[in-house]
Amino acid sequence: DQPVFTVSFLKKYIQFAKARFQPVLTKQAQDFVIKAYSELRLNEANNKMTAPVTARSLETLIRLASAHAKLHLRQKITRNDCLVAQELLNFSINHDDGKAADEEDEDEDREENDDDEDDDDDEDEDGNDMEE
Repeated sequence: DQPVFTVSFLKKYIQFAKARFQPVLTKQAQDFVIKAYSELRLNEANNKMTAPVTARSLETLIRLASAHAKLHLRQKITRNDCLVAQELLNFSINHDDGKAADEEDEDEDREENDDDEDDDDDEDEDGNDMEE
């Protein structure tokens, strides 16, 4: 049960990637980032977001895409790198875990049922024991 990669190897890999690779955006990646950022801004008003979408969000999208390209030891940031970055940013901003809406409803129903089963009739709304 040895780990696939040792901590020492991972540290060296990250150091190597940081030192040797400074990826740049391809034209496709630029177009994708522009579109993704525009969609985030448009959706900001329609959705409950935990954080506002600002120019800093655009910078974050590019930095995440760059980090993904470095992880794969590439000099160019591809559309796929940007797609991964967009998924990470969407999760961060929206807490969107990729589940379909009906799956989330099922999870909420299960949680409500679990809460109902845990209710104790001897407690008030604040959870204080009413028997004395």
